[in-house]
Amino acid sequence: MERSTFPVQPLPWKTDSFPGFLSSQSLNAHYELYRQAIAKMNQFAQQHPALQQLSLAQIMNDYLGEIGKTAAQAVNHEFFWKILSPTGGVPSGRLYQFIVDEFGSFPEFIQKFNDRALSQFGSGWVWLVYDPSTGFLLIDDGNDSYNPGVNGYIPLLALDLWEHSYYPDYGLQKQEYINNFWRYINWSYIEQLAAEHVFLNQLRVSHWPNLNSS
Repeated sequence: MERSTFPVQPLPWKTDSFPGFLSSQSLNAHYELYRQAIAKMNQFAQQHPALQQLSLAQIMNDYLGEIGKTAAQAVNHEFFWKILSPTGGVPSGRLYQFIVDEFGSFPEFIQKFNDRALSQFGSGWVWLVYDPSTGFLLIDDGNDSYNPGVNGYIPLLALDLWEHSYYPDYGLQKQEYINNFWRYINWSYIEQLAAEHVFLNQLRVSHWPNLNSS
C-alpha cells in the first residue's frame, strides 16, 4: 500500500453551514476536487521521492508545471476552507483599523475587492494580502492556481473564482456569489493570522504609526 505523504485536511464545518451562499451539494463537489488534487500530489510524491520531504507550500514555491500548480490548488483550498465560518462577522481591533487606514473605509475595501473579483477573467483567485517589504495591505489576484505566497506576500483572505466554486449555485451570476461571500468570513482566524504575521513583523514601515502602539 502506498504511503500518503499529503493527508486530506477535513473541512472545519459541515457543508450545509452556508445557507444563501453555497449549497451542501456544491461544497461536497468542491471538496472532492480538492481531494483529487491531494491524491495527485501523493502520486507525484511516489514518482518523485524528493517531494516527500517538502510541504505543499514549499512545492508550490519551488516547482513549476503541473506539480507546482497542483500543490498550489491544494494550498489555496485548504486556506479557503479556513477563512469561511458559518457565523460570519466583521473584523475588529487593529485589523479593522489597518483595513480602514489602507482603503479609506471597510465598505470601500469590500467594493475594491469585489471590483477586482468581478474583473478577474477566467478561473483564478483574488486575495487580500500583506506585503512585508512595504508594510501595506494589497488586493491581489491571478489566474489558475495563483497563490500570492510565491511573490512574498502573506495571504489574509481569499476568494475562489474558479467556475466550479459558484456555477452550480449561481450560474452566470458571479456578482451575487461575490456579494454573498462577505456573509460567512472567519474574521477571527484572519485576525489571528494578522497578529502572527503582520503586527509582529519587524520590517513594518512607519506609514501606520498605530502598529507601534500597545
